[in-house]
Amino acid sequence: MVNWAQMHDCHFDVDRVPELLARVEREYDSEAWMELGHRLILEHDLVSPASIAALPRLVRLASGSRKARHLVGEIMERAASHHGCVELLAESVDVIAQFGALLDRHLQSRPSDYLVTFRALLAVEEQYHWANALSWPNVQLRRIAFAYAFSARGVVLSERTEERKAELLDSLTVPVWEVYGARMWQQRIGQWDRCEQRLNAVIADLVILPGQQTTPSPLG
Repeated sequence: MVNWAQMHDCHFDVDRVPELLARVEREYDSEAWMELGHRLILEHDLVSPASIAALPRLVRLASGSRKARHLVGEIMERAASHHGCVELLAESVDVIAQFGALLDRHLQSRPSDYLVTFRALLAVEEQYHWANALSWPNVQLRRIAFAYAFSARGVVLSERTEERKAELLDSLTVPVWEVYGARMWQQRIGQWDRCEQRLNAVIADLVILPGQQTTPSPLG
């Protein structure tokens, strides 16, 4: 049972979020959804204890509510930020797993919100870097990030040890971050081709577990 008196939202109120959740649970309420978004995510960047506490109720709504599904996804994309509720997030592992299964089923229908859903699924799988990379405003960057995240996800999920997963993510992250993570990356456009070549090489060299087949890289 959540003690809402200890779960402040992004406006540092403790009573408003449970009231708004009750409203959207009763019926569709566009104003309530809009206010929830503002209270659970601060300036499109940070989340609060109330954001994490709201996950179970939002996930219950997510199967029949696009608003709930997108809001949970946005919270999960920011779950690696400083929200002060690491333990509460850890206690929500089953709810997060349920949300991941829901997203996976939704993706199989090839929905119009595929990219938003895929970003949320990457965040559920704790691939926060790539979930956020897919929101880059530059179309070409986003295309490269999507192909990269698609390749990285399949390879990383095939590994059973956390150490190997961390090693793979590091190998897959470095080539992109050398270009796009640097200041004034717009001036390094000439390195895009080299970045993609390195990614192709890393993905091609990855060891696939016995009995699994490699998937052609969408990068090349």
